[in-house]
Amino acid sequence: ALEDELIVAKQYIYTKYGNIFSKEQFDNIFEKTDGFISLHSDIFSKNWTRVYNEYALYDKTQLVRLDRLLINDKTKQIKIVDYKTGQHDDYQIENYKLIIKNLGYSDWDISGEFLSFEV
Repeated sequence: ALEDELIVAKQYIYTKYGNIFSKEQFDNIFEKTDGFISLHSDIFSKNWTRVYNEYALYDKTQLVRLDRLLINDKTKQIKIVDYKTGQHDDYQIENYKLIIKNLGYSDWDISGEFLSFEV
């Protein structure tokens, strides 16, 4: 299923941006994204029962936006993914984890990671 999703996504990108980038540029971008997906296959796994992109959380004092939030209701696991193209602050993931715990998930296994991607 992931392979089918990649084909559809690539076709969409070609259709939407085909007049901006050359085939060589697309090939370069897709080579990098395919490698990234392969290297981080766990965050694209069908094992997650809920997957949210650009997920907004509010804890009464602040609004934060998570790049990717993965939830497995069966195993009570939550994974926070923060995509970065530059420097990152370790406090950010810890803050996100604390907010989620305070929203009623204190007995869940909550993890987080920064993933860097260069195009």
